[in-house]
Amino acid sequence: YALSDIEEVRFYCTSSAHSRVMHFKTSTSYPVSVAHAGSTSGNAASFWNSGYTALSGHGTYLPASTINVFDTTDFTNHPFYVSGTYWNMGYYDGYNDYRWECDDYH
Repeated sequence: YALSDIEEVRFYCTSSAHSRVMHFKTSTSYPVSVAHAGSTSGNAASFWNSGYTALSGHGTYLPASTINVFDTTDFTNHPFYVSGTYWNMGYYDGYNDYRWECDDYH
């Protein structure tokens, strides 16, 4: 599929660590291109903390509270976060098992 085939990306997750639900979508160009290509090169907090639409049930701190990003890795490694409140999937840091983080830190 081509980048032009993606109109928006949706994020949805829950956690056993809290009752908040992350459920939002965005059609802004950077998150859409990251979802297509996988690279977070050139990432910035402003690509995540604005221009999104909260969907039914959304109640997490992220993405609105995003102030930090990784910009040298891939889409599955902390594309947006604020210290202690991460959104993450499939990342291995050498110390922890593969983990899923949803507006929390394990």
